[in-house]
Amino acid sequence: FNHRVVEYDAPLTSDTTIDRVFGGVDPHYYLNAWSLNYPARVALDSQGNLYVSDYGNHRVLEYDSPLTTDTIADRVFGQPDFTSNVENNAGISASSLYRPQGLIVDFQGNLYVADSNNRVLVYNSPLTSDRLADRVLGQPNFVSGQANNGGVSASSLYTPSALALDGGGNLYVCDYNNHRVLRYDTPMISDAISDQVFGQPNFSSSASNNGGISATSLYHPFGVALDLQGSVYIVDQYNNRMLEYDHPLTSDTSADQIFGQPDFTSNANNNGGISSKSLSSPHDVA
Repeated sequence: FNHRVVEYDAPLTSDTTIDRVFGGVDPHYYLNAWSLNYPARVALDSQGNLYVSDYGNHRVLEYDSPLTTDTIADRVFGQPDFTSNVENNAGISASSLYRPQGLIVDFQGNLYVADSNNRVLVYNSPLTSDRLADRVLGQPNFVSGQANNGGVSASSLYTPSALALDGGGNLYVCDYNNHRVLRYDTPMISDAISDQVFGQPNFSSSASNNGGISATSLYHPFGVALDLQGSVYIVDQYNNRMLEYDHPLTSDTSADQIFGQPDFTSNANNNGGISSKSLSSPHDVA
C-alpha cells in the first residue's frame, strides 16, 4: 500500500534498513517507468533481472540487472508504453493485462504471468520489445477472458493468483476462485491442459472446502512454492493455514503437514489465539 518494492541487501543485519526502493511515488500523479500502483508480486530470473506485477497499472515491469539506485524499469508488459495504464489496453489480447498478480521466470528465461482475465500468459525467451505473449493457459485463445470459459475443467481458470515451478519445469497455478491448485507438466503443449489438481476431487469440481475442511480441501489458495526436494507448499488463505504435500506427489493429493491449525479439520482465524503456531489469512510462502 506504499506503492513500492523494497530491497534489503545481504548480509541481513539487525537494523533491517532498506537499501533500495522501486516505486514509492504517488501513483495518482505519476505514471512512468519508475512508478508503481499497488504492486502485487515480484520475481527474479537467473540473470538477476527483477519483475514486478504492477497490479493497479495493469502491467508487469522488468528492471534489468545490475539493479541501480535510479530504479527505472527497462521493459513493460501489458501496456504499449510506460505512460499507459488502461486495463486490457485495446481489448483482451496477447499484449494486454488486467490486474496481474503472480509471476515467475523459468530456467530458460520464459516469463509466466497470472492475469485476472482468468488466464496465465507465457512470454517465451528471449523477451523482446513487442511484449506479445506466446502461449495462454486457462483460455482457448488470446481474446477470451471469461471465468471458466466453457465450464470448470482441466483447461479452465478463475482468477489465478500465484505461480510456482518445480525443478523439472512443471508449473503450479493457484486457481483462486475455483479453490484449487493446478499442475501443468512440462512440456506444456498447445492444448494447455493441467495434469494434476489439489483441493478438488476432480477437474470439474470447484466448491470451497469440497466435502468439508480436510487434508484434501482448499478455500481460496493464494500462494504456492516448492522446496529443493519437490514438496509443495500451498497457502490456504481462507482456512488460515498452509498445507505441505510431501515429495513424491501421489494421485490422492492429500496434504502431509499443516501450519497454522492444530489439525486438518480446523480453520479458525488465529486458532487458540495469536501465537507461534497460528495464522490469519496468510498471503504467500517461500
